[in-house]
Amino acid sequence: MRYKYDLHLHSKLSDGDYPIEKVVSLAKKNGLRVISITDHNVWLDFFEKNRLALSKKIVNIPGVEISTKFQDCEVHVLGYAQKFRLSVLKSGLRKTIAGYNERAKLIVSKLGEMGLAKLDYKLIKKKKGANLPITKYDIAKWAYPLCRIPVNDLQRMFSRKDSGCYVPYGNWAMNPEEAVKLIHKAGGIAVLAHPGEIIGKLIRTFGIKRGKRDFDRLVAVLLENKIDGIEINSSKNNPQIKKYCLKIAKQKKLLIVGGSDWHGEKHHPEIAMGQGGLTKKQLSLFYKALGMKL
Repeated sequence: MRYKYDLHLHSKLSDGDYPIEKVVSLAKKNGLRVISITDHNVWLDFFEKNRLALSKKIVNIPGVEISTKFQDCEVHVLGYAQKFRLSVLKSGLRKTIAGYNERAKLIVSKLGEMGLAKLDYKLIKKKKGANLPITKYDIAKWAYPLCRIPVNDLQRMFSRKDSGCYVPYGNWAMNPEEAVKLIHKAGGIAVLAHPGEIIGKLIRTFGIKRGKRDFDRLVAVLLENKIDGIEINSSKNNPQIKKYCLKIAKQKKLLIVGGSDWHGEKHHPEIAMGQGGLTKKQLSLFYKALGMKL
């Protein structure tokens, strides 16, 4: 199914392939009517995203995807708002952005030590821009011309503990409940992103039995902290996970959210715009939760 309301897209501000102007143009070309460009740990350019979307007669809902750590696994929490309190987001994400950039510096150093690619971290940071986190994708794109290892293969190396260039999230990373609290404080609603991906990580790390148990524990913690929704209609949820999370959403009266998690055909060629999203009825409930009218 292809959706017209895709609430999970990325631009070059985080780890997408294209600047926001191109993302909006592609959204229009692909028939999307409502989008959210939810860049990782980015509080910048909400106004510009909205302006560009309106110029194409598309609605952009301000969104952010916050990277957190749970049981040494990466967990993402989405935040949406009609209008965020930017000073709150900026202050709350400062430590995460600094931690991301410190991790990037260490990855760059390890690449040099391994003889794969000698990169200039300061140049990478300058090109990325102030107040923006340097992602694994950014580093991989800089390293590729020097080592000729495909960008997506490099990214996988950065995520493998046995690769020699792996750097885990440090104490700078929020836990998921802190992300929920930050989003609420900034005037938004908080949503657990692509649970299928999270369950997969937990199972690969701890095995099936513990992985599933830890996921249920994560959900319990998030419910205690008043999370508002779960990303059900996601390109990263298989039918079994979707059914399981839909049951949780209905039992706990959580908002059903959806998005493709599109980054572009270079970064994630397997994901297309509109591959995840919301139906019109689901969008109406989402708008209501934000205090907006469809």
